[in-house]
Amino acid sequence: MKQNVRLKDIPATVNIIDAHELKARSADQWLSAISYTPGIFAIRNYGGFNTLTIRGLDSRNALLLRDGVRDDTFLIQNSSPMSSFANVERIEILKGLNSVLYEQGAMAGVINIISKKPKKKRATSFLLRKEVSAHIELPSGLPGQSVPNPSDIE
Repeated sequence: MKQNVRLKDIPATVNIIDAHELKARSADQWLSAISYTPGIFAIRNYGGFNTLTIRGLDSRNALLLRDGVRDDTFLIQNSSPMSSFANVERIEILKGLNSVLYEQGAMAGVINIISKKPKKKRATSFLLRKEVSAHIELPSGLPGQSVPNPSDIE
């Protein structure tokens, strides 16, 4: 059960990177955004795979959540969970053994990417489309021949 608890009252190491900090870091991917966090070593390797180490434990012992939902593709660079931070509210990083409360394989830590909530605004949209078409009639039959009407054949 999720509870509203102040961050300083949680008996665990938690780092939060908010939208302002993400913008200040000019991060292009979540991996580069969290690499400034103490205890985290994150690099992009050759072949499209990412390496993540949290407090000395490798990425096999880390868990990435997107709005609380597990994402196992985070080690593959082209399968990164996001291409932009425009819709990210914050990134929460929980380090250490307390993270095993989330699921198996999360002994190193849990990284939870929280999206912004949609604003309740009235939305309107329109579609503008231009079509060009042509109508061409071709004569039936071959030149010089007449094609009999099937009802005239006895």
